[in-house]
Amino acid sequence: MLAFYLATPEVENDRRSLNTFYGMRRAKKEGRYMGTAPLGYANKITEDKKKYIGIHEVEGPLLKWAFEQIILNKYNTEQIWKMVRLKACGKYRFSKNNFWVAIRNPLYCGKIFVPAHKDEKAHFVWDQHEPLITESIFNEVQQILDGRKRQIKPKVVSIDNLPLRGFLKCHKCGKMLTGSASKGKMGVYYNYYHCSSSCGVRFKAEITNDIFIKQLKYLIPKEGMIDIFTEAFIEDFNTQTKTQNQEERIC
Repeated sequence: MLAFYLATPEVENDRRSLNTFYGMRRAKKEGRYMGTAPLGYANKITEDKKKYIGIHEVEGPLLKWAFEQIILNKYNTEQIWKMVRLKACGKYRFSKNNFWVAIRNPLYCGKIFVPAHKDEKAHFVWDQHEPLITESIFNEVQQILDGRKRQIKPKVVSIDNLPLRGFLKCHKCGKMLTGSASKGKMGVYYNYYHCSSSCGVRFKAEITNDIFIKQLKYLIPKEGMIDIFTEAFIEDFNTQTKTQNQEERIC
């Protein structure tokens, strides 16, 4: 009897735990967000005491602006986060971790992720709250972020005969061209730029280097044009950063 009395509370706790788990899972399938509202949203209650999440009056527009800036692809993600922090004047929940989690979360385009359980596979459901952005915008942002994840950095030090190795991009597959020397019949080595994939792209290094040097000579500015270019760059930079500088003074 003592063992029975001791086991009863444990069974009751397990039953309540299962009821809570399945209740939350059922709510997710219905498109309801569970827990504290994420960045850009706020927990709210309707007149009939039903809880939901609505777009935050400050965080929501700022996060939507961040998604739009990522699509424009003018600034990297780190710069966009810093600009959002300046616009928020250091307030609200725009920490770096919250920002990175947010721009990867499909919740903002109206989807809730339901994890796999037993025989049921993981899937997405349409939520009941108002989406911050459209699904097409979210997918475009993810493609841009995936492209930024792996950036190929060319080596500064290279062989004299292959100075462009790691700087040229394959016109077929988009990978960076490498370079190597091939030994001819007479024992002479010939240098080539070639792709590491199976696309078969291959160029003679000597001809490629000559074309690159001719292009550089063509781009050399004429006498007196360097000052004009410098003034134009400074003016354009000041124009682009004018709004940001004004916001920094306000904050």
